[in-house]
Order: sequence, then structure tokens, then C-alpha cells
Amino acid sequence: MLNKYWNSPALALTIRPSVYLRVIAVVLGVAAGFSNYLILIGENALFAIALVPLSAVSILAMIREPLVGCSFGWREGQWYVFSQGSLKAVELVGRPICLSICARVTLQSRSTGERYNFSLFPDSSDPKDLRRLRSRLLLER
Repeated sequence: MLNKYWNSPALALTIRPSVYLRVIAVVLGVAAGFSNYLILIGENALFAIALVPLSAVSILAMIREPLVGCSFGWREGQWYVFSQGSLKAVELVGRPICLSICARVTLQSRSTGERYNFSLFPDSSDPKDLRRLRSRLLLER
């Protein structure tokens, strides 16, 4: 199917590590630790101990950022991802989230079904490219 915006300018972003994401992870880690402490002093020690590994795994998964250095973009009606030395054609899955502080995009490879989830903050890429990405995503809706 021909995209009605096929003649829009090309877009390419390379993902960089985000300080915003790390600050959010630290705040959530402190909140989880404090919550576990409150549960512990409320005489629910077993429940508090069970929550510690779950909280730790969740925070570490958030901090990990496996797609740093990966590039993705849009050109002539086609989304693509350049990762691990290969260029893959992908399609937009679901509805992207576009806020001034964050953009959340999920792309899926047509051939392998592999999913790429991106959370892009203002320091994740060039600000001009992030504005263009938000504009492109708004056209996709």
C-alpha cells in the first residue's frame, strides 16, 4: 500500500545514551526501595523480600538501553532499522507516543518478526531530528 506521505523528507536518527532515562530509573529505584522498607516495617517481611528481586530486575532492564548506537529512520514511505551491521525493513506497530519530553516507538521486522522498542528523550538524539520524528509520527496516525 502506498503511503500518502511518501514524498516527505527522509529521516534518520542514531540513538545515544540518555541521562533522562537514568535519572528516572534512579528515582524509581529509590521509590521501590522505600516502598519495600514500608512493607517490611508493616510486618510483611516475606512479601518485602519477594519484591526486592522483582524491583531490581525491573530497574536494571530500564537502565540497560540495548539499542544505543542503533539507527532507524524513514525514507520514501518505508521505516528501516540499521542494527548490528544490517539494514532491516520494518513497520510501525501500535500507536506511537509523542510527547515533548519523550517519544516511544515500536517497530517490527517484516521478515523475522523481531521488535525494536525505542524510548527517545531529548538527549537521545539530535533535537532537530527528534522534532522531525514527532512530525513524521503524527502523520502516521
